[in-house]
Amino acid sequence: MGNIMSKLEESAIKSGLSTDIDIIVLDKTESTNDYFIDIGSSAAPSICLAEQQLKGKGRSGRSWYSPYGSNIYLSLFYKFSNTPYKISSLSLVIGLAVREAISRICGNDDDLCVKWPNDIFYKDKKLAGILVESKTLGDEVYVTAGIGINVNLDEDTNQIDNAWTSIKKMTGHEHDRNILVIEVVNNILSYYKEFEVKGFGAFMSKWLEKDLLQGKEIILSQVSKEIEGKCEGVDDIGNLLIRMKDGSLQKFNYGDTTILGFKT
Repeated sequence: MGNIMSKLEESAIKSGLSTDIDIIVLDKTESTNDYFIDIGSSAAPSICLAEQQLKGKGRSGRSWYSPYGSNIYLSLFYKFSNTPYKISSLSLVIGLAVREAISRICGNDDDLCVKWPNDIFYKDKKLAGILVESKTLGDEVYVTAGIGINVNLDEDTNQIDNAWTSIKKMTGHEHDRNILVIEVVNNILSYYKEFEVKGFGAFMSKWLEKDLLQGKEIILSQVSKEIEGKCEGVDDIGNLLIRMKDGSLQKFNYGDTTILGFKT
């Protein structure tokens, strides 16, 4: 059970946001991303938060462990109009925004990294993850960005299948999740506005500064195969660059990554 004093409060969050945006805070829901499935497009932009997810979703059909009152389970529903840039790179942009927001509140900037395509790590342990789902209607793209951040989680659990940490473990004390939500949402919306004008290229240098994989031997897992090689960062539209065994440099736009020798 998380700190009751840090219960999510719609009014507290709304008062701290830099943009007037609809917010709903649920006690329990299957998935905050799923909340927006049946909501009309006029709802964008909106935020859905929950104290607990009963069927939290990660990438590739995996589940996201979502105990009550401990963490941030947040989905941001947003409309991009006439953007010429690839939405596929948006998970990287959101990852940078979330990483920076956590750093502002909690410090430890040097050890907070992004991992292609959708994770934030503290040292060698997963701290947060992102799931981006989108649909296109004419010239408009509606994006639901699901963000899970381990905040006050400190229990030993076998329900998470990778090395993990939390902000509480990172800093040694509990944090008010409302303050974190405000910082995260404000930062994402600011990054969105820059992305709409400049695309991922505007964020490429920031990514390379905090890239957990760059220079490391990795495995990229795709549906029917695994690719092994040395990560050489990303290109200006967010593709992963891997130096293959034969010396060629290849680009990839989907898959899950693992550093050789680490369970990430």
